[in-house]
Amino acid sequence: MKMMIAGCRPAMMDASTRLRGWDCAAVLARCCARAASICLAVAVLLAHREAAAQTFAFRVYQQAQGLGNLVTCLTQDRDGFIWACTDDGLYRYDGVDFRRFGKEHGVDGGAIRSVIEDGAGSLIVATSQDLYRGDGASFKPIRPDGRPLRLAAGSQVAVTSPEHVLVIAGGALLQLTAGAAAGEWRSSAFFSTSLLAAMPVLAHLSSVHVDRLGRIWLGCGGAICRVEDGAVKIFDVKSGVPVDAWRSWALDRDGSMWVRSRAHLVVLEAQDTRFEIRDPTRALLSAQILDAPLSVDRQGRILTSTDVGLSRWQGGWEDYSAMHGVPTTGIAAILTDRNGQVWLGVPGHGVERWLGYGHLESWTKTQGLGAPVWSIASGTDGGPLLATRTGCSLLDRAASIVSSCAFGDLPAGEIRVMAQAEGALWVGMTTGGLYRIAAADHAATWIADVPEMRKLHVDSNGQLWIGTGNGVAVIPAGSMQVQSLPLPASSGEVADISEDDAGAIWLATQGGLLRWSGGRCTTMLVDGRQALGGFTTVAAAAGGWVWAGAASHGMLHLRVSGERIEEAHWLTDPMLARAAMHFTRIDRRGWVWVGTDTGVALFDGRSWRRLDSNDGLISDDTMPDGFLADTDGSVWIGTRAGITHIESPETLLQTVHFDSRITPVSLEANRLDAQPSWWRAWWFELTAAIGSMLSRADTALNLR
Repeated sequence: MKMMIAGCRPAMMDASTRLRGWDCAAVLARCCARAASICLAVAVLLAHREAAAQTFAFRVYQQAQGLGNLVTCLTQDRDGFIWACTDDGLYRYDGVDFRRFGKEHGVDGGAIRSVIEDGAGSLIVATSQDLYRGDGASFKPIRPDGRPLRLAAGSQVAVTSPEHVLVIAGGALLQLTAGAAAGEWRSSAFFSTSLLAAMPVLAHLSSVHVDRLGRIWLGCGGAICRVEDGAVKIFDVKSGVPVDAWRSWALDRDGSMWVRSRAHLVVLEAQDTRFEIRDPTRALLSAQILDAPLSVDRQGRILTSTDVGLSRWQGGWEDYSAMHGVPTTGIAAILTDRNGQVWLGVPGHGVERWLGYGHLESWTKTQGLGAPVWSIASGTDGGPLLATRTGCSLLDRAASIVSSCAFGDLPAGEIRVMAQAEGALWVGMTTGGLYRIAAADHAATWIADVPEMRKLHVDSNGQLWIGTGNGVAVIPAGSMQVQSLPLPASSGEVADISEDDAGAIWLATQGGLLRWSGGRCTTMLVDGRQALGGFTTVAAAAGGWVWAGAASHGMLHLRVSGERIEEAHWLTDPMLARAAMHFTRIDRRGWVWVGTDTGVALFDGRSWRRLDSNDGLISDDTMPDGFLADTDGSVWIGTRAGITHIESPETLLQTVHFDSRITPVSLEANRLDAQPSWWRAWWFELTAAIGSMLSRADTALNLR
């Protein structure tokens, strides 16, 4: 069905509106002025459109990695190990795999209710049958007066000091105190009989939590109770707290206390006396989640599970669901580790680690993007322009919307290359059509048919260089005429073009590395068998330095003076020496970015770092012109599966303290003691799995 609404036609768009598609606010206002029913229909359509969003990458840990499926809690200890509670026992992640801790470690079966760490670094583990304390290698039961404690699910245990543990048993709060003898514990009621008579809600507790300020928080009889300096404060309906069983707690970095039940989320701002209901505005808090998790990420944002996946508070709610790649089967546990990564416990699906959390986001076919993304250019407002298999796409980052570029007279079809000039955008179609789009009217003008375009580059004089499968051509500034330039007969395909600080143009060709200056083309003679197949990428840096990627794998770094090579060497780092080079670019900071078939390599002048699908890159296979250094310092990477946005490239260079230790040791199929005294005097060969709480792939080393 088609419906024409006067004043809402695409023909009414001005130039700025044409680029972004509909001016939604203006269209909606005009529609509302004419018919309320039409306004409602348009509003629904616009709201549905806003549901499109970026996607994120996750690494899943399940039974293949040694983990039980029903994960109900996640904790990180001071040594960096991740501990997972499951209905099948206690598991520890050591950077490579999850390992079960059972009877041989002192934990005698049963579903694990919770794991917390005391101030001395000991772990307190609550099960359905007992309570344990251990050092991460072995555990001993905590049995006050010799009696085991059977605890309910949820936050039933808290620690006030290494010698004092709080537990909820039968709805009442008990304090467990370590005795003088090893393994001896005593229990006593935390609240006096007179206080319980005055405040009956204290005898009906659903959870307990001790915050970093030492305050004790309780879910008490449908209300929230706080114990501070020996005084008890009850927050009930009169204090803004709905009647519910309050189960999860999080104190943010501003000192606000967030509390979650199955159906509600409330917050007590620092210095306030009343809670405020802060339920997500669109998603529902799922009543199917037993433990109703809360977490504070490194940026101070609140994370909680909902009926559609996950919601995050940062001055307002952001909802993440299946279209973002977030699990939707009821997230039961959320952990933000010391490196800022987010881990999710998903019942029936193990643990999922959010790769690149906080600094990587991607868009794929799920968001309407016609991958692969061959080339990227700066847009005029809020996001880049993308050359894709289905044509030109505009990515509106603010609204997380991918839409078709509204360029008049630009034919449909795959776009291979793009380049920006002052006041214009050049577009090269896969079919050979070269178009110029003026910024003034956003209309495409056909310039010429140029077969097999590989690269478009606008130099400092405004001249367009066109690399093709058979050579190079130019369009001088102010002209619309394509002029072929003579190259050596062996040059073949021109895959990449760059300009150095002296104004010379560098060409990466099938026949070698060429330098064009003053109307003269010079073949730069490069040693090494890698150079025999020619070059696919080139990037000129400051000070006469040039980076060039070989067609037969490998990266060349050379320094030139005029037409003379002063020095040159091939990089030996395996991430570049063995990879196929797809692009080489230098950003405003002088950092070198290399796109390969195995991910992206980044050099900041001191060391190389890798970014691949293990870190959250949407695909390891980058595209030949798939790079844009944005004006805000962020970087966009075009890949075969879509586009990834690196919001803070500095995070890729962060160095994390490496704490080496031997955990599992095995001889063939037999597990050995990891800390024996006898093997230290022997020569041995050790195969070590190097794991990390970061998102790098697991690595194996042979040490002798």
